[in-house]
Amino acid sequence: ALNEKTRNVRVLRNDPSGRYRPLFESVDVAGLKKDIWEALRCDLAAANAEIIPAINRPAVEVFDRYFQKRPPFGPAKKKEEFPDAFVACALEAWCTTQDADLYVVSTDKDFQSACGGTTRLIHLESVAELVDMVLRADDTEQAHRVTRVVLCGVAERLTQPAFGQQVLEDS
Repeated sequence: ALNEKTRNVRVLRNDPSGRYRPLFESVDVAGLKKDIWEALRCDLAAANAEIIPAINRPAVEVFDRYFQKRPPFGPAKKKEEFPDAFVACALEAWCTTQDADLYVVSTDKDFQSACGGTTRLIHLESVAELVDMVLRADDTEQAHRVTRVVLCGVAERLTQPAFGQQVLEDS
């Protein structure tokens, strides 16, 4: 079935209008990564987003969580949760410095457990849940408190093979 579809697609290469030619051209992956990263930076700047770097956190905080089996590691001590642990530690430190709580939007269950291990990080499943909460707020003060959101998963998606580590290293 796949071979048949491949043959059917190849015929598009010879389309006299040329409108399908871009499908068969090589992709400038490095240029595409750069463009995507720059678009993200522009969106974050336009949103007046604050970047909270997780890379600067002392590793001892994360290793303590790992050996004490605290979220996001738990009893299984999942080694793949180290990035989540660094992010959670960075967000908690930011909350302490700012004397603030932080709503964290993520569908990742392990990151949800990391939020449950602190009183400062308030986990939500979706941005829609956050918007609903703001719209239902009885007072203006509560609505103003719900102004900082972290969309977890952005960094995770940027480190997937489609983007590669180079994108993050170039930043």
